[in-house]
Amino acid sequence: YTYTSAFIPQNASEASYSLPVPSDTNASWRVSYYFWGGGIFLLNGYFSENGTQLQPELATLLTGQINYSGINLTLLKAPTISGTVYLPGTNTAPAGGMTVEIYAEDITYQYGQVSTSVFIAENESQASYSLPVPSTSTASWQVRYSYWGGGVYLQNGYYSESGTQWQYDLASPLQGGADHNGINLTLLIGNTISGKVILPDSQTAPAGGMYF
Repeated sequence: YTYTSAFIPQNASEASYSLPVPSDTNASWRVSYYFWGGGIFLLNGYFSENGTQLQPELATLLTGQINYSGINLTLLKAPTISGTVYLPGTNTAPAGGMTVEIYAEDITYQYGQVSTSVFIAENESQASYSLPVPSTSTASWQVRYSYWGGGVYLQNGYYSESGTQWQYDLASPLQGGADHNGINLTLLIGNTISGKVILPDSQTAPAGGMYF
């Protein structure tokens, strides 16, 4: 493959590009954009005579050893899943605040998963999120939080219309190809199992200790 870059300046809406490719009659070129800036735009899209496409198999292939012009790409706008992450009851974030990851996973196994994170500031109890997802009506999104900060909260909880659930099979899937607002998640508090991890036969940990 070969590539180039284009820069759209502030307050502009387009930029031109020119991409040299090998002159080979056996070549068949598939043209795409890649955008890593996040926000409301999808990561990539493929040139098609019918307009930019999400799926590479829908791209229009360009025969080699020919000059082409007008191979235009329009960035694909992503639908968004948005909502608020809450701490339960009267709980607030500890000193230094806390970061919670939000994941949307396609349970049809076609489009993988995407994620974002929210930061709940010290002494606050909630934070809003907005998560762009691939623009496809065939996806079915399962939304969950993931929190690895320890303490009283469960590591994972799944969005459900009846409230956040710890079982993934109780999650309410979201139809792809549309915006979904009010997809709120509340961190779950569970019971605790505690005890000790003991080395056998009076053995002791080596230099640097041992993690379990």
